[in-house]
Amino acid sequence: MNQKGLSVVLILLLLGISVFPITAQDIEKSSLSTSRSNWLYVGGSGPENYTKIQDAIDDSSPGDTVFVYHGTYYERVTIDKSIDILGESKSTTIIDGIDYGIAVTAQDILTSMVNISGFTIKHANTGLIIRNYEDKIRNINIFDTIITQCVDGLEVNGGKNCTIYKNIIKDNLEGILAYGSNCYYTQNIIKNTSIGITIGFSQQIFEKNTIEDNGKGMRLSLDSRTTIIDNNFINNENDTDIKDTFFSIIPFGGFQRFHTKWSGNYWDKWVTIDPKPLRTKYYLTIQITTDLHEWYRAFGPFRFIEFDWHPAQEPYDIPEMR
Repeated sequence: MNQKGLSVVLILLLLGISVFPITAQDIEKSSLSTSRSNWLYVGGSGPENYTKIQDAIDDSSPGDTVFVYHGTYYERVTIDKSIDILGESKSTTIIDGIDYGIAVTAQDILTSMVNISGFTIKHANTGLIIRNYEDKIRNINIFDTIITQCVDGLEVNGGKNCTIYKNIIKDNLEGILAYGSNCYYTQNIIKNTSIGITIGFSQQIFEKNTIEDNGKGMRLSLDSRTTIIDNNFINNENDTDIKDTFFSIIPFGGFQRFHTKWSGNYWDKWVTIDPKPLRTKYYLTIQITTDLHEWYRAFGPFRFIEFDWHPAQEPYDIPEMR
């Protein structure tokens, strides 16, 4: 079997890996589509194979798959169409980035249903970034990828319904910057960073991740309605840094609390059935809006305590993908 034929067999196996799209109350597994159109190859020995990842992406059409053979590619990669980009092996298919390794962006049309897997991304200012211009980026799946030795590992900047699944993000200055909406992070390992995860904005789920050996495990800023459940917090100098959580009073609209749900996390410094207290700083805002003017004023910060009401007694088994 030649190298290109072998790659097809490997990818058909890879396509059996499930990703987790997010819904309002339930998250169900779904497989990558096997009905994509053309396959474009980068590296390897095929006579028509590309030497640069970006050239293959530029020549692809929505629905195509770009398959990258093992090797080191010194380039920055921009994805602005609905394609799959798959590395032969995350350990040996390496993008040595410049200012970024991979950027998912959009031009004049919606970029949706992009699947990225099977790479090591390193030596970039931002390893992998999702840049959501004018609400045009949705349903991006990133899995089985290593991001290391970058300033910022992964930045989700406004994307919607993104799934970040079974990645290793380690040895960066910051691990994950999560500023998306309705995004789901699960079974990732984030370790050896100054700040493991920074969370902002609304309606994200962090479930069964390992946050380990970081200066600060998780920082929440301007947080709203985030769910943090069944994660491992292990050997961090500070597990959490929670700031700028808002209480808001809107006349005739009631009293709103933008809150975080903590439940079932394992805290290596709190192995007890008692609720785990989490120190929080919050601001109280008063907002009045009319047809002619919007007025608001913030007071604070004030100190507050949130709780993980049901901390786990043992760490969850979240093995690294091989």
